[in-house]
Amino acid sequence: KYKKYKKIDYKNFDYIVYAHSFLDTQLQYGNDEFENTYDWLEFTLNKLQKDNKKVLIKAHPNFYERSLGILYYWDNKIFNNIKKKYIKNKNFYFLNKPLFNYELLKKVNKKCILISHHGTVVLEGSYLGFKTIGSEATFYHKKFDHTISWSNKSEYTKLLETTYDELKKPNIKGLYELVYRMFFEKDSYYGNKFWEKTICDEIGISHKTFTKKIIVTPGMEYINSQKYLDTKVG
Repeated sequence: KYKKYKKIDYKNFDYIVYAHSFLDTQLQYGNDEFENTYDWLEFTLNKLQKDNKKVLIKAHPNFYERSLGILYYWDNKIFNNIKKKYIKNKNFYFLNKPLFNYELLKKVNKKCILISHHGTVVLEGSYLGFKTIGSEATFYHKKFDHTISWSNKSEYTKLLETTYDELKKPNIKGLYELVYRMFFEKDSYYGNKFWEKTICDEIGISHKTFTKKIIVTPGMEYINSQKYLDTKVG
């Protein structure tokens, strides 16, 4: 359940940085010189801290979704460790609870730059007129050009050093094309001709049932155990 926002001056921030799960689908979309989303988040915050930027860091709502079990537990724990690391930085403000992003974007100033590694928040932000920065290692091709993308640490660093006025505006036409490809084309994930749905029709089960039966990474049932994660996360 989403919580209410505290009464602070949300128009005072230069950036919003959106945290990702630290356990789920690392490197699924390719290599951009970061080993995982923890490294990416730490790199981002260190750079913005060095440049004395005012930053709002938003936790992912899944960090508080208890139905995710052990994933919820460790994502929450790791995010709290990051929060403690930067607790003395008065320019950083952590939104450490489940908050509805649309409500947040109504509160911040339009010159606030949104940063995500591969989240759909850059689609939301671009649609609402914000300038957004995201990795090319994501689920869509950079040609859609609705966000300002980077492919390695050097490119990313240069973008973080670029002023708001120097950053290009979002390509709304490209955003609309991406949304059409995602939701309306017949062979998209939500279309009637998506390949998984064809298989489901042939074997006589629902797409929802089929998806639940897929094991993306062999051994995940072991990785999800408390004992295994206790040995990997301090």
